[in-house]
Amino acid sequence: MTISDPRADRLRTLDAAREAFVEACAGRFEAGRAAALGEVETLDALARAIAKSLASWRPVFQRLDLARVADLEIRRAGALLMESVFDEVIEPDAWRVLLAALDLAEPGA
Repeated sequence: MTISDPRADRLRTLDAAREAFVEACAGRFEAGRAAALGEVETLDALARAIAKSLASWRPVFQRLDLARVADLEIRRAGALLMESVFDEVIEPDAWRVLLAALDLAEPGA
């Protein structure tokens, strides 16, 4: 019986998304691989910024008396934000990198 390690699974997902993004860019234009590696760094920074922003929402949310839930689930909020905003503005391969990086980002990082 194999024990699942959720963090390791998320790391593998991020690695696969990064690799697919880099390979797609490498096939599109001559300097694609180098450009994609820079984009991966930027996507990682964006994921950290989103996680930090989402974490800053929590204490404000907790002041709401009429909230439908007691606590803001940061991971769920991040997934919804990704689907409603970033899905529209980032190409699919880059979006998958950002989503996977956000899934690994520490809230408040």
